[in-house]
Amino acid sequence: MEVSEMDDMSLMFLAVHQFDDGSSYRGAFLVTDSDTTPTEFRCTNAINPTQLQKTLYGNILDEHILVELIAVPLFNACTKKPDIVIVTDDLLLSFRKKVSIPIAVLKEETEFHVPEDDPTRGIITSESGKFQPVVTNVHNDFMEDKKLVAEMLTPILSKRSLTEPFERIRIALDQVHDKDLA
Repeated sequence: MEVSEMDDMSLMFLAVHQFDDGSSYRGAFLVTDSDTTPTEFRCTNAINPTQLQKTLYGNILDEHILVELIAVPLFNACTKKPDIVIVTDDLLLSFRKKVSIPIAVLKEETEFHVPEDDPTRGIITSESGKFQPVVTNVHNDFMEDKKLVAEMLTPILSKRSLTEPFERIRIALDQVHDKDLA
């Protein structure tokens, strides 16, 4: 990827957090430029599945909430589509089937539990040495994303943390949720 393309790159950090002892979900995205400067932020209202929904959806409820009720609507609401979506929850990888851009789970190396020999797994190191390596995982139906993700994110990791924007989202969602409860 050329330097000029890097400067124009748009990253979407997409996260979901649970509130109220796990009974409520909120999702948000933070779109940034390649310096992780925010260009857009959106979040969902609280999603509170009923007991009937929990029964009917069973063990696919979380994936349904994360993908269909959070990721798809947020992505569709984004004013400028990003070049890549970065997530921290493996369930969001199935969102890749609904979009035409790479999606990668990204975590610090110490937090990741994908076997080293898994072909969907990649590792990105900070060329500057300023940041800890991150491990990525892509959807197994989109193996070509592994190379694209590394090409897009390696230059950024040399100057910016790729995990820190998720902390910004968590704090923002806490603030929104607390405000809605007040």
